Amino acid sequence: MSDIRAPSKSILKSTAIAKNNSWFPKFNSISDVSNPGLQPRLSLFNFRKKPQPSFYQSEDNTQSIEDMISNELNHKKLKRVRFPAMEISVEYVFKKEDILDKRDIIMEPINIQTTSQLLSLYELICRKKGEPKIELFVSTLIKQPNATHLNRLDLSHQHINRHTITPLADIMYIDFGIKELILDGCGLEDDAIKILMHSLLHNDNITYLSLANNPDISTAGFKYIAIFTKASSQLVCLNLSYNLPDKKSIEYLTMATTKTASTSPSLSYLILNNCSLRPGQLEILASGMKQQSSCLYQIALRDNRFGTQGSLQIGVMLRNYSNIATGLVSLDLNGNNLNQGIQYIAQALKRNQTLKYLSLYGCKIDSNGCMFIGEALKYNQHIQVLNIGYNPLCSPDLEGIYLLEQGIRANKSLKDLGLENTGLGPEATIALAESLAENKVLLRIDLGQNIGIDLGGLMAISASIKLNKTIRCIDISIPLDDNEMVYIYNDVLAVCTRNSINIKPEVTDEAVMLLPNSASVDLVASTALLSLEERLEAVTRGKNGAKRSHSLSSSSSDTTLNNAPYTSKSAEMTNYNIMDNNDLIQKSFDCVGLLEEQLSDNQKVKNTLNHCEQLHIAISQRIPQLHEIDQIGLLLGVNDRLINAINAYHDKLDKEDIPLEASFEIGDDDDEEDDCISDSGEDLKQLRDRLEAEESAVFLLAKKKEEEGNAVD
Repeated sequence: MSDIRAPSKSILKSTAIAKNNSWFPKFNSISDVSNPGLQPRLSLFNFRKKPQPSFYQSEDNTQSIEDMISNELNHKKLKRVRFPAMEISVEYVFKKEDILDKRDIIMEPINIQTTSQLLSLYELICRKKGEPKIELFVSTLIKQPNATHLNRLDLSHQHINRHTITPLADIMYIDFGIKELILDGCGLEDDAIKILMHSLLHNDNITYLSLANNPDISTAGFKYIAIFTKASSQLVCLNLSYNLPDKKSIEYLTMATTKTASTSPSLSYLILNNCSLRPGQLEILASGMKQQSSCLYQIALRDNRFGTQGSLQIGVMLRNYSNIATGLVSLDLNGNNLNQGIQYIAQALKRNQTLKYLSLYGCKIDSNGCMFIGEALKYNQHIQVLNIGYNPLCSPDLEGIYLLEQGIRANKSLKDLGLENTGLGPEATIALAESLAENKVLLRIDLGQNIGIDLGGLMAISASIKLNKTIRCIDISIPLDDNEMVYIYNDVLAVCTRNSINIKPEVTDEAVMLLPNSASVDLVASTALLSLEERLEAVTRGKNGAKRSHSLSSSSSDTTLNNAPYTSKSAEMTNYNIMDNNDLIQKSFDCVGLLEEQLSDNQKVKNTLNHCEQLHIAISQRIPQLHEIDQIGLLLGVNDRLINAINAYHDKLDKEDIPLEASFEIGDDDDEEDDCISDSGEDLKQLRDRLEAEESAVFLLAKKKEEEGNAVD
């Protein structure tokens, strides 16, 4: 018995060690600063006192945050060993006498010009490395064998593992112009993600990367994605929808979108639709978004099904801290069960100064939630697009609609309002119509799929919109077999068309961009297919040609009409040159409108035509001197209308027969002079045709340059 000793490592001691390393005491590891020797109590009540494990703890730890980001997301962690495919060979065991002398093999650089050559190289790499080919990638290259670049590569739903992605990664090292890479539903795992991110970072040309619906990506894979995101200088949009990131993964992504002294990520749009995000993950995301150093401006969080607690974190995300000028610009929350959590978002929206686009499509917002939104619109003067369609806004009562109407009336920034399928009835429609008459900024309102809108509601909208000068589009679903409602809706469309044509100088291009289907493009219909830069270049280069065209129009009108003396025209031209830009635009609109009316009424247009020609020259000289995009666009538009109206006058003049004077008779000796006049008229027409052909050639050349530039990109 004396030989039996207690073991040096007993079960009890092992249990004590395991207890110290377990997760339970970590919740109570906050020691008393005043008494360092005091051991913390093991109590679950200390859980709420534990700081959240976020790397955004305070505003004074900027250097520690940068150090943590630099250590966690170091691009060296993506390094891997690569063997050039051209140097890989199959080795066989020879006898000693069969071994030949080694000779240096000269390797020529690979020069890939077309997709057929790229396909040959890909097949060679797969053969050398003994890896299977990705059939969808092969078929993509076969479909366009002579292409010199690929802007977009979509390999969605093609199974890709670490073996098949290795040859593809080698191909991605070649700069072949790929800007968009879509790998949705490819079954990617962490090892494949690491190989892919390393190859993409080599050239750093990807601007849009989609890795949606790859649920096998774990925390390590998200870390590799974050490393690439942090180091990339070209990536703008990252789509990680239908994946399952945990809190650590969200923290990696948030760290990757944080600007530091040494890095400035280019990512501005993050898509996390249907990722089953919970309040804890949203809290980490909101903590990063509220930092001034965040580079994200747009974020999509559709169909994450978070409720009230998640809405609270979204409200934190939208708050402007210390009047920060930078912040979230676009937020998409479609398909989330916000319910009464909308109050937190609406409360933050009151003070927000950066958000321009907010979509709450199908978020189960009822009348009470609509009240919060209407109240927020009274205070927020920065939101431009608000979509609250497919929500029961009229249930259980109309109090929310009444407050929404008040918010629309008070708001001075909202340009696009979506109320599709919100249960609007006659009373609600009439209430909304009252706000349209006084509104001066709203450009589009969507009332579609509201079957409760009857004849009375439609008449109220028609009466209100006739007093409105800005709305260009109203979407309403009406029964096609109701002739009376169709007739009234046609009146509404006529008013929208009128507002689209009568564009005021204060309407900016930013407002027009919010409505891609707006009829306002009629103003620049003659050059609608060209960009603003191309039209400016064409007008600037064709300035001399425009002067020749003007002088030609004046000379042709001199043959038929008695023009004013040259001195008076010079005085008018001087006045136009010293006009303010807005005055010149307004004068041009008035003058060209008058000319168009006189042409349709077959009236004499001598004086109006002279003013239009003078304004055409003044605008052509003014455009190259401007730098403001809004005024350049308006001047280009009115210049198009002036050219069309002047050409329409001359075309109409050419078709009219020139009446003979009473002093001329058949067989007169002045037949020779008449022939000269006729020949002169034909020469003028030919010159005009030639100048129009030259102008068309200028625009076609500008369009061709754009296509060549896109091909190069």
